[in-house]
Amino acid sequence: MLALGLFNLALYITRSSIAGDVYNATVDGQSMDKNSGAPALITITLIGGMIGCASGLVALLHYNSWSPASQLIATGVGMIACNLDLLGLGYAAKMFQIGGDLDIRLELIGGFAIVQAVTQAIYVGVILKVATLDTPPPAPTVGSGGKIMLALGLFNLALYITRSSIAGDVYNATVDGQSMDKNSGAPALITITLIGGMIGCASGLVALLHYNSWSPASQLIATGVGMIACNLDLLGLGYAAKMFQIGGDLDSRLELIGVFAIVQAVTQAIYVGVILKTPTDEENTPVSPGVGVSQPKVDGLQIEVEKTAEAAAEAERAQCC
Repeated sequence: MLALGLFNLALYITRSSIAGDVYNATVDGQSMDKNSGAPALITITLIGGMIGCASGLVALLHYNSWSPASQLIATGVGMIACNLDLLGLGYAAKMFQIGGDLDIRLELIGGFAIVQAVTQAIYVGVILKVATLDTPPPAPTVGSGGKIMLALGLFNLALYITRSSIAGDVYNATVDGQSMDKNSGAPALITITLIGGMIGCASGLVALLHYNSWSPASQLIATGVGMIACNLDLLGLGYAAKMFQIGGDLDSRLELIGVFAIVQAVTQAIYVGVILKTPTDEENTPVSPGVGVSQPKVDGLQIEVEKTAEAAAEAERAQCC
């Protein structure tokens, strides 16, 4: 696991460095290959590379902690990076399909994107399969709230896949030179739909992870990934509202993406709320001890600790006397 994580970290750094060099050359006015698929690949390489680097660093965290909680964290962050790598793979494939006399740096970025999509997926699989405990924990008991959470997560996953598929079709048509509606709000909506869709798919997969683990740690991971996807959905909602405000004779695919963006912003917010409100341990929901204070979460244990402290104080007084 650690070896794969560090390998992917090195590859993310390499890809991002090359993509950054291409970006700098482009904004400095250097003439680049006229490949319409290259700009999107550069963008997703830089964004995905930063999240991928975080995934590699979390591998170190997991290795040092080696606990069910660190395993869930590494899986969640790894899934986000993995899904963005799949988007990068699609952009790379489109760039190679368009072809032309590509700059060697673009060829390297495209080749590395394909390799990274495979190695990151293997890395996530290894994290999931390598147990951190010698004895597997007992199967959790999930109530109706957990089933509602799972249903919402799977519904959102299906909607993310649908939105991303339609947006990918529009993207392919655009880079192939097909004339689209001259709505200046559409390109930003397509971009955020593809990027947010990948992170949203990770959120849906983490819902499955949370349902299977059903622990406070998995609840926190599902909430964190879900909030990231939810905030991107709010941005997509804003882009959709602006596109509809500009109006015009919109392509039916753009109308669908816009409507789905509004729906998803609502359903994803509800999903995150359900995760937060559904306790994973209904019999003994811990009370927050406050910042910087460590105290037992079980009443019986708290009583024993207090008795032990009192006995120690009495023994100390007796010695003094």
